[in-house]
Amino acid sequence: MKKRYMGLIMIITIVIGIVGFVNFHPVFGGKATGIGFSPNYKDGKFQNIENVAINTQDGSIFSMIYDFLFNGSPEKVPKITIPTKKIDNSKLSDNSFVWLGHSTVLMDIDQKKIITDPVFYEASPLLFGGKPFKYSHTPKIEDLPNIDVVVISHDHYDHLDYKTITEIDSKVGEYLVPLGVGSHLKKWGVKPEKITEFDWYDSKNIEGIDFNFTPAQHFSGRGITDRASTLWGGWAIKGKENNVYFSGDTGYFKEFKKIGEKFGPFDIAFLENGAYNKNWKDIHMMPEEAVMAGLDLKAKTMMPIHWGKFDLSLHSWYEPIERVTKAAKNKNIEVFHPQVGEIFEKNNLPKEKWWSELIKK
Repeated sequence: MKKRYMGLIMIITIVIGIVGFVNFHPVFGGKATGIGFSPNYKDGKFQNIENVAINTQDGSIFSMIYDFLFNGSPEKVPKITIPTKKIDNSKLSDNSFVWLGHSTVLMDIDQKKIITDPVFYEASPLLFGGKPFKYSHTPKIEDLPNIDVVVISHDHYDHLDYKTITEIDSKVGEYLVPLGVGSHLKKWGVKPEKITEFDWYDSKNIEGIDFNFTPAQHFSGRGITDRASTLWGGWAIKGKENNVYFSGDTGYFKEFKKIGEKFGPFDIAFLENGAYNKNWKDIHMMPEEAVMAGLDLKAKTMMPIHWGKFDLSLHSWYEPIERVTKAAKNKNIEVFHPQVGEIFEKNNLPKEKWWSELIKK
């Protein structure tokens, strides 16, 4: 009887600890407010344009975790150090770009520094999850220039990082975020006047650069009970010399054609291509669908993002880039693939398959 009692006390203590951690630790962010006016907010949560499933897998969450732990590719995590380049601000000239891994892209558009979904640490609130792959030169916040604009696609941990935001904020002029995401930033100490929230197809012009928030087919949430409580989307960013699209996370959907008609053609489309799974295809594009999206968007070139940094699915670390380059052959779109830290311009795109030698080792 005493052992049962002690066991019950232990279980209650653990549950209280977990609930307290989720409710009070700042990493989980704030509670979204002022969002009910959106036509995309129904029945207490944001909705996708099309009614899709987040996960089509039969079975429980435990079977999904089991697959992730035991049934994935033996090369999910690279056994070698991925060669990367150190950020060199002196070479980041007007209208140039540099990929910093996963979905983080630093852009100079019309002499304004813009960064997408900055994440410089783990992609998880838990100490044992979301560890980045080993890079020869790991991008660091102290290597960044001052940032005029941060654009956020949604609030998942591999796109919105508490530690990164608190450390980068002193360098940032303003944040453009989906509806509800401002609540996280405010809880983390960002001044409200630096934050602008967007619904789908909202826009803002900042010194001649148009920022347009576009729909995506995904979801949001940082805790146990806040799924779809903030909005998600992509960004169309147009300056004098460059018109670019950043997808954030999304499944393939018909809205890409509308976005292409409304804001294209794009010089570069930065498109999600990684951390996919057949059971999640409605909310994460497969590589072949990323190419289709690029064509729908009327993109002249596309750069695969959302790969090469975190172990978030069952495929090998290099499968996304192999599949997307194969899928793009003989299609009316050019795929390019820089190393992390490599600076490029739209008229000088890196096309070397730098990962090929690594997968032979």
